[in-house]
Amino acid sequence: ARTEDLVWARDHLVPWVLRRLRHQSLGNGISAKRPTPGPIFGPGLPPGAADFPAGPAR
Repeated sequence: ARTEDLVWARDHLVPWVLRRLRHQSLGNGISAKRPTPGPIFGPGLPPGAADFPAGPAR
């Protein structure tokens, strides 16, 4: 069990501590999937919104 703990610490704990000391995130250097804002559901309304009649909610 002690050997497994040391292997875990080497593989996971040490890199985490080093990133924290460098103020570095796992996401550094990764660009956004959609870097410019745009419509989520396309033009107009969200999906299914046209299925309901317009007017005040009761």
